[in-house]
Amino acid sequence: MNIKTKIKDAFAGAWFRVRSKESSFYLLVTPYLLNYHFYLEKGKTVKKNWIFGVAGILLALSGCIGDKTKAPLHVGIKLVRASMIQNISSPADSSNPILNFAIPAWQSFTPDVIAIPFFSVGLKDSFGVEHEIYNCAAQTNDACLIQLSANPDSMNLIDTSNSGVALGTYVSVYVRTCTSGNQYFGRMQGSITMGGLRYVTQASGLIASEVAQVGDAVFPALGCKHEYIFPSPVTVADTTQKTLQFYMDMNDVAWAAIGDAATSNSWNPSTCTGSSATAGPFACISYPEVAVNLLASPSAPNPDHEAYHVNGGATFSLFFANNRPLSGWARPYYTYGVYNFPGFNAGTPFKTFSLNANGTLNLETFPNFGSTHGSFLATAFQRITH
Repeated sequence: MNIKTKIKDAFAGAWFRVRSKESSFYLLVTPYLLNYHFYLEKGKTVKKNWIFGVAGILLALSGCIGDKTKAPLHVGIKLVRASMIQNISSPADSSNPILNFAIPAWQSFTPDVIAIPFFSVGLKDSFGVEHEIYNCAAQTNDACLIQLSANPDSMNLIDTSNSGVALGTYVSVYVRTCTSGNQYFGRMQGSITMGGLRYVTQASGLIASEVAQVGDAVFPALGCKHEYIFPSPVTVADTTQKTLQFYMDMNDVAWAAIGDAATSNSWNPSTCTGSSATAGPFACISYPEVAVNLLASPSAPNPDHEAYHVNGGATFSLFFANNRPLSGWARPYYTYGVYNFPGFNAGTPFKTFSLNANGTLNLETFPNFGSTHGSFLATAFQRITH
């Protein structure tokens, strides 16, 4: 067998991956390599250059393939409040009928505390590979709850003191909120006054009381994985500390209702307390969507935040980094005594969020489940600043 044939057939051998803390490479072991080693011991130096060539290639690979060098990573969350909220209106969807003429006793409010389970957090690279940066050791709903409080405005989100981010290019951040069943259970605390009565969250849901203290109201929510795409790929090219920053707008993320026929269309089995739409007072929450950015410095300025009340029944929350769309979403907005028919599905992140050359925005929400109807679409959305 000549040398070319042996090299060709050698690829039928076994590949072994060699790992260390800093690097990894693949090592090929075949009978031919062993034979060449044997020949060298016998003094047949004609094969020596070939063996050393292979060794040199493997050493080179050990320094460049699968490089595991990491940059220290801090993960935090900032609760950003809108500096101004603008009311805007557009033609509403006339297909939503008013089913009764009772005054709807409901109202949006900002909870004091929201807690969501974080089972794991990671980055996804440009090849679709996930890189975990945090994992909750307990792997149970209650033990993995992360409290998102309205005070302070900025805090460490999770402990990543032993974590880091590998050098590379990343396209998104993912958060896992459960591991099975496609459902998790969050908590919220808060109070709201409607129709002259004070309502507070409790373990049972929502109760009317002038003296009771707020407690944890448990709400179910669907979805075990939430992915947040960077506006453009982010590259980590050096080992200086990086900050993965979550930005959250808690303003009016929840709503309360007395739970009668007039407010029944605001209840759903996911994200609301209570057993049914007419079983008494309940509290609900929009999934607390977040904007994310991977920063070179933890002292980087906050993104610009704009909020809009649309058609009297929705809130748009928009984040910009250096005037570049970062993330945005729509939420329901309820006003006591006012019917809520914004004319589109007001409970989703934006499917499309881009900047036009003239400074206006191209905005589109996701449609109602199972159809293309119900989405908000504006190709030249006029911003507060334009």
